[in-house]
Amino acid sequence: MHIFRNRIIGIAGTVIVLLLSLWYSDTNLLQLLPMFAERHLGEAETILSNRLFNYSALSNAKVTSPISNLSYVARPVIEGILNMTMTVRKPSYSIVFGAKGVGKSTMVLHVAEGKPAVVRVPIRSVDDMNSITAKFMFDVTGRRESVDMTEMKEAIADYTAHTQIMPTIIFDVERGSADKEGSTHKSVLQDVRSLAKELHENCHCVIVVSEANAVFQFGMDSRERFIFVDEMSFNETRDFLKLRIENVTDDFAKKVYDNIGGILTVLNEFLDLLETQTIDESIDAIVGIARQELEAFQLQPILKALKEHPDGVEPGSFKKKKYEGIDLSEPADVGDAMKKRNAIVYRIDLKPRLYQMQSTRHKTALKSYEPIIDKKSLVVPET
Repeated sequence: MHIFRNRIIGIAGTVIVLLLSLWYSDTNLLQLLPMFAERHLGEAETILSNRLFNYSALSNAKVTSPISNLSYVARPVIEGILNMTMTVRKPSYSIVFGAKGVGKSTMVLHVAEGKPAVVRVPIRSVDDMNSITAKFMFDVTGRRESVDMTEMKEAIADYTAHTQIMPTIIFDVERGSADKEGSTHKSVLQDVRSLAKELHENCHCVIVVSEANAVFQFGMDSRERFIFVDEMSFNETRDFLKLRIENVTDDFAKKVYDNIGGILTVLNEFLDLLETQTIDESIDAIVGIARQELEAFQLQPILKALKEHPDGVEPGSFKKKKYEGIDLSEPADVGDAMKKRNAIVYRIDLKPRLYQMQSTRHKTALKSYEPIIDKKSLVVPET
């Protein structure tokens, strides 16, 4: 703000000089106006260029959709939610989450394509606050330099006030942002959250978390808004299958949807298998992989509860029970315990919040799977 204070002082000084010139000479005011404009309009342009970024540079920042229109199946509900998030004049702070492979990053970038002042900041495990701000600056200015968080906040606020454009910053926490066991690093998420909280008063901050366990670290800030990207609906799944194979009947699509659901990556795996196997064999192979993930899931009591209550269970229903030292009623502790093969998702967007099976294929696998609970590892608090 000191830049604008100095600018006002400079303009005031020039006005005084103009008045004195008019008083002591026959100079016409119209002769002095070009000098005034050259000095101060030129100074304004210099100020805009000498800040962290030129306003036009941020306005021109855009993202490209990774989706080919030839193979795209429209998802109007989630597209509408994401579009509103990025276009409403009110600033926002949103977390986009869902099962692995459901298309979270793809959907966000597809909706953001063509919008002005959109910056995607890819986040990896090696990143910290300096590298995150440097990535933002590189996308906008071409210069890879870290900046102070407060200075960045002020620059974005000035941009929004000057252009009346609400920028969107997409913090895309990539699947590579994990340790060797598959858990997203807490320190990376903490830096991203801190920056989003600082900036969101003057822009749209969208955090896309790729790992299902990452969302367990959120939910303690009332400003956070959660957007759950679900599997495709039956109609969307059927349309996707029709784009890939000929003569798809509703019965065929329903059998696929009811057993393995509408996750894009899973459907692609299914179609690859279908080239050499029957539909039943292909479905069994997909469900078999999900069963392996159930077997590898550490917190078997949660699976047992979900087998009895397929629509979901509240964390509080475990009433401080611990399994292998993990408090099952504490989502943050449960998230820490979820390793590479996650089987559940935390529906932090619902009221009440629920643990649910991560996907349709996991639900199918759970029907024939009996969770194995080591009673010695289960600790029930005394009432």
